[in-house]
Amino acid sequence: MTTKEVRETLQNEMELLEPMAQFVRRFDSGHFTGQAKFIRDSWANFLEQRYMTNKKVIDAEDLKAELESEREQIQSYVEATDPDPEYAEEWRKFFLCEQDILEHLIARCDEAKST
Repeated sequence: MTTKEVRETLQNEMELLEPMAQFVRRFDSGHFTGQAKFIRDSWANFLEQRYMTNKKVIDAEDLKAELESEREQIQSYVEATDPDPEYAEEWRKFFLCEQDILEHLIARCDEAKST
């Protein structure tokens, strides 16, 4: 995957993230419990942060450094996520998947620099 392809992929993801975050924020949650509202807000925050990270990475001069920074952030999420098998949302698996994707993109940056 070239740097151009990484940037296009991030742009494509941004096009999905923005409306998803807006939908979550605007969803009628008047009947939600406090915990459900917290989950809604957390999910919206995550989508918005991911959007902003993508925007920052797309505009970055050094794509690899930005991807490594994102990987560090995801690592902190992995460490903070409850690995208990009873944990219904299974966020840890999601974040580990994100981490694997970032590792792959960083490796591709290394390959591109060596050719």
